[in-house]
Amino acid sequence: REPGAWWVNQLENADTIAGYRELGEEIWRQTQGEVDAFVHSVGTGASSRGVATALQARRPDVKLVVVEPAESAVLSGGAPGPHKIEGVGIGYLPPLYDASRVDAVEPVATAEAKAMARRLAREEALFAGTSSGANVIASLRVAESSGAPVVNAVDRFMQEIEAARAKAEALDDGALEELASRTLDPPFDRFTLVVQAPPSGASTRTIIA
Repeated sequence: REPGAWWVNQLENADTIAGYRELGEEIWRQTQGEVDAFVHSVGTGASSRGVATALQARRPDVKLVVVEPAESAVLSGGAPGPHKIEGVGIGYLPPLYDASRVDAVEPVATAEAKAMARRLAREEALFAGTSSGANVIASLRVAESSGAPVVNAVDRFMQEIEAARAKAEALDDGALEELASRTLDPPFDRFTLVVQAPPSGASTRTIIA
C-alpha cells in the first residue's frame, strides 16, 4: 500500500455503476423517452449496466445490447484473443458485467470498428476511437433490424495515438492543421448518438453535445 494513495479498482468498483445512471437519465430526457435500445461496448461493464439500469427503471422494455471485439468474443461464449479495439474486450467476464440484463451481444471486428471511426471523422467531424466505431456499427445493425430509435455513447477522449491515426487517414494535412484547435479545445468529452433506420436505410444524428 502506498501512503496517501487511493486504488480506484476500476474493474470491481461498483460505485462506477451508479455514476453512469445519470447518463441514462440524460438520455431519457434528451430523447423524451423515445429510445428502444441502448448499445454500448463492454470494458468494465459499468457504463452499459448503469445506463441500462436507469433506462429500464423508466421503461422496462428498453433493450440492452452490448458490443465486444469479434476477435475476442468472450461475452458470446467464445475464446479470448488479441484485438485492437482499445479499452474494451478484456479477455474474460468483467466482475461488474451482469449478463441477466443483456438482451443481445454484438461482436464487431477491429477492421470494421476502425473503418467506422474514420468514417465518423470524415463524414460527421466526430473524432472518436475504435470502441466508439464498434458502438456505431452495432447500433446500425440493431436499428436496421428493428427500425426503432437506438442510442449509443461515443467517447471523444480516446487515446491520442488512435485519434492521430484516424485524423491522418481521414483528412489531408491542411484540414488537420485547420481543425486542430477546434477539436482539441475544449478537452474531449462524452456525448451520445441516436441511430435510427428510416425505410431507405440507417442514418446517424447527434442528440447530446
